[in-house]
Amino acid sequence: MHTQIISALPALVRGIHRSWCASYFRMTAVGAIDAEKGEVMGVIVEIPRKELASFDERETGYTRRLVKPEDVQFLPFPVQSTHLATGVEGSTLQLKIQRGEKEVYVYTRKTASQLQSPIAQTYIDVILSGCLQVAANWNESEEKEDEEMRDFGRSFARQFLITTGGWDADWVFDRAEGSEKLYSRALDSVPLSNEIDKLLEEIVPVEYEKARSRSK
Repeated sequence: MHTQIISALPALVRGIHRSWCASYFRMTAVGAIDAEKGEVMGVIVEIPRKELASFDERETGYTRRLVKPEDVQFLPFPVQSTHLATGVEGSTLQLKIQRGEKEVYVYTRKTASQLQSPIAQTYIDVILSGCLQVAANWNESEEKEDEEMRDFGRSFARQFLITTGGWDADWVFDRAEGSEKLYSRALDSVPLSNEIDKLLEEIVPVEYEKARSRSK
């Protein structure tokens, strides 16, 4: 499904906990659970209202619910983009949300699923590669990726790991040479693998080491 993105902003949303809690074919994926004291960082995208029905159909097992404006904290983004909501004051996505002119929805479930499938390293690689390059991917200026963008990406990826639970689930390091890749959209190569591995060693060292040792 191709989604038309009108604008977007990185933000911290409260009242949600992200965890390895969703079954996805042969593996476990991250999902969102309602949690009064939880918070997650991500990107809020503005889409045409007519596409909400398609999202509802795609997000099987989840319920779309409204987020209060006070539970959304917007983050500064170090890039220029026509898609980013940084236009004339009074017309930005941030102001519209704060004024109640635009609704913010999230897809959550009440509880985690009973999981039988493992976490796949190839799925983690896709997620963290996107996090690390989040600023560069949105950048439309003539400036190439600079240290400020890379710092934002590292911080974004680190916060993804910190605000995600359930790392004690079975974890398969299927990036290893000769391993069968569990994720159907796995990257052919992982240029940022060293940076990804350093983050995993820093944030979830015990679980990561167990996954690596099982692949040897």
